[in-house]
Amino acid sequence: MCNSRRDAFRDVSLILGVICLMSGHAWAGSYTNDGVPAVQVTSGSLQDMLNQIFGCTDCVDANSGQTGVGMWSSSTTRKPTSTAVLQFTDPSGSPDAFGIWSSPTSLVPIFLGGDPQGSAVLSWNTAGDLSITSTDPTDDCGVTINCESGISSVASSGFGFYMSDPGTPGGGTFSTIDSLNPSGAVQALTYNADNEWIMAFNDTQVTGGNSGTYDSMVVGVQSIAALPEPRSIILLGTALLVVFSIARYRSRKESTEKG
Repeated sequence: MCNSRRDAFRDVSLILGVICLMSGHAWAGSYTNDGVPAVQVTSGSLQDMLNQIFGCTDCVDANSGQTGVGMWSSSTTRKPTSTAVLQFTDPSGSPDAFGIWSSPTSLVPIFLGGDPQGSAVLSWNTAGDLSITSTDPTDDCGVTINCESGISSVASSGFGFYMSDPGTPGGGTFSTIDSLNPSGAVQALTYNADNEWIMAFNDTQVTGGNSGTYDSMVVGVQSIAALPEPRSIILLGTALLVVFSIARYRSRKESTEKG
C-alpha cells in the first residue's frame, strides 16, 4: 500500500512539474487568443489556397476551420525534430517577411520577402540552438531565406510566428498572438490538417476585429505541435491537484480506520 501511494505521488508530482515548466516557459505565460472562429474571411482567395494546399475542396473551411492556436512547439521537445516551413503565397515582388519568435522582443526572420515559392528547414541542436537552412542554398540563402545558425533566442518548446510588411505604416509587424497586434486585432488565422499547419496573414491592420482577406501571406509549417494555452494547463494542473488531494485523504482515512 505504501509503495502504491508513493508511486502515485511520484507520478502526479512529475506531471505537475512538467505543467509548471510549460506554463512558465518563455512568453507562453501570456499566450491567449480569441475564440474560434475569430473573424469572418471576406475573400474566397484564402479558401482557394486552402483547397490547393490540403488537396481537397472545402475540407478545411476558411471560417469554421480556424483553430485559434498561436504558439507551437517542436513535435518532440525532448528530442527536437526538423521543421519544414513552406511559403505558399506572397504577391510577386512583395517585401513581406515571415519569421519566428519565442519572445516578442526577439524576432528572427525566416523568409526575407520577394519569393512566393521559397522553402526552409528549421532544426534545433542538443544545446537548444536553432538553425535555419534553405532547400536551395545556392540561390536562396541570404537572398530570400535567412540562413543562420546558433540562434539561442528561439526555443523548440514554445514559439510563435510573425509577418512584417515594411510598406505598412508603423512597420506592419503582425503576430500569430492577437494581443501582440495593434488594438489586439486578429491578424493571422491558423488551420491544421494531416499534421500540416497553415498561417494566413492579413498585412494591413484589421479594423473592428471581425473581417479581413487573410491572403497576404500564407505559410505552411510541418512537424510542429500546438502549444496549449496556460489557462488550459492551469485547469489541468488544478484537476490533478484535486485528484491527488482526494487520494491522499482516502489513504489517511484508511490508515486511521485500520489503526
